[in-house]
Amino acid sequence: MISEQTMNTVKYVLITAAKNEELYIEKTILSILNQTIIPEKWVIVSDGSTDRTNNIVEQYCNKYIFIDFIALSPNKERNFGSKVNALNKALKKLEGMEFDFIGNLDADVTLDKSYYEKVFRKFQSNPKLGIAGGIILDCVGEKELPQNISLNSVAGAIQVFRKECFDKIGNYIPFKYGGEDAYMEIMARMLGWDVQTLAELKVLHHRPTGTGMGSLSKANLRSGKMFYTGSILNILGYFSAFIKKEKCPAGDAFINFVRSEQRERLRSLLPFNKKKPVIKTSRMIKI
Repeated sequence: MISEQTMNTVKYVLITAAKNEELYIEKTILSILNQTIIPEKWVIVSDGSTDRTNNIVEQYCNKYIFIDFIALSPNKERNFGSKVNALNKALKKLEGMEFDFIGNLDADVTLDKSYYEKVFRKFQSNPKLGIAGGIILDCVGEKELPQNISLNSVAGAIQVFRKECFDKIGNYIPFKYGGEDAYMEIMARMLGWDVQTLAELKVLHHRPTGTGMGSLSKANLRSGKMFYTGSILNILGYFSAFIKKEKCPAGDAFINFVRSEQRERLRSLLPFNKKKPVIKTSRMIKI
């Protein structure tokens, strides 16, 4: 049992890259303001927003000292490189600060008021836990539909890192087809850290899945190009990347580790291995 005194000493920071989130970002801000443990610093970077996103964030930035805001110049369209650039600019603002955990939070989700407190209790009970987060429920009309994700994977919208784990991985790196969040969690597992979805912690995702950067089918094709593995669409992406001889910026060791995870999962699904638990590997990216 983690004492209340221990919880009171926990320090964490948040980073958010937001682009044209006027419909959702105020809900996200209010859900952070209602947390039982408030972050030491929250750096929100507007990735060239052209709607009212900047105005909304500035109102809260002027009112709450822990919210820091950076507005980048508008660009033509959403792209994965610009998001990574925004996240790394947020990280630059955190240099020299002391904290225990860092969270990457999307600007279109809402959290229960004790969300971060519960996440930190999980970290405190498992010293090997490097990345944790709840489960995303997509809000579709009146329904709340859980995203398909393995228990040893955390949706990029709500990844929380132990600082030591984050420091060993390093900053986000851009990939042509996206997947900076999946890269971080795969690197964490590669370095020996546990990655865990906390299925009891529900997070509402208000932007319909697939509208951020195109359809879900396109996202799956991109993820195949990124990780050279996965479903039918992912496999098509793999062959497209293979034909074009595209190099993964994370390097061969990273790709080999991803493939080894997938091989383990496939082995665990074979009929003669039915008595063994299925190896859960990283979900392919949902965007």
